[in-house]
Amino acid sequence: MTLKGYQLIVHTPVVGIFDEGVYKYGVAYNEDTSIFTQKAKFSAWLDTYIIRPIMTYISLDKLNTLLKGTTPFIINWSLEMCPDCTAINHRFMRDYFKNNEISQKLPYYLIETKDIRPQTELWTNIKKVYGLSDELNKVSGYGTGFVPALQVIHPDGNDYVTSGDLSPIITDMFVFQNEFVEKVGEEYKISDSYFNGVRATKYLGNYESEIGKVVDPSLVYQRETGYRFVAGARYDQNALFATKFFDYYWK
Repeated sequence: MTLKGYQLIVHTPVVGIFDEGVYKYGVAYNEDTSIFTQKAKFSAWLDTYIIRPIMTYISLDKLNTLLKGTTPFIINWSLEMCPDCTAINHRFMRDYFKNNEISQKLPYYLIETKDIRPQTELWTNIKKVYGLSDELNKVSGYGTGFVPALQVIHPDGNDYVTSGDLSPIITDMFVFQNEFVEKVGEEYKISDSYFNGVRATKYLGNYESEIGKVVDPSLVYQRETGYRFVAGARYDQNALFATKFFDYYWK
């Protein structure tokens, strides 16, 4: 007997697996007691039906601990209400995991910045010290620093946070979208982009700069501070760059 797609629970305990709110798989205690009494059996049963999370949320303190170590990793600086962050974290990553075999050569961490950003002075200093901006990180930093930004970190055991500059151990970076546009005559052109033909050559190889490219007027809107791209306007192009980034570091 079922009720709205769910099996009627007769015996407990029971474990159910859902995919985007839809019940997919389940097992009750009376069907296989070993799944409920043996950790290895439970883990094996889960792995039959799920893909374990690859991204781990961490605090700034935890990040600082990792930065003092010697294990390379990827850190994603994010903001939950940011459209660009939502696009890469919940749309791109979902599709990438579904369509690719991942070796995950580098651990993947995410730091949420919503509690940091209201502290303007602190956030500005973090962008400087942690190499999000190009103030100290001349090789891979971007402008004043934006999210989402993914950094490839190769710690060497030294405390670069205390010394005030992480750039020596930031070996690569990727910034999703955060592009700027200007009107030149009757055309709209990209005025700034992370992908300027100089950054990101490890995973993109030699490529043409996005800066100066003409864009469709329907992708642009105007506000008091100037022209901006509509949220998600260049998703496909940026998703292509993101695919190359993760292919390079995870395959």
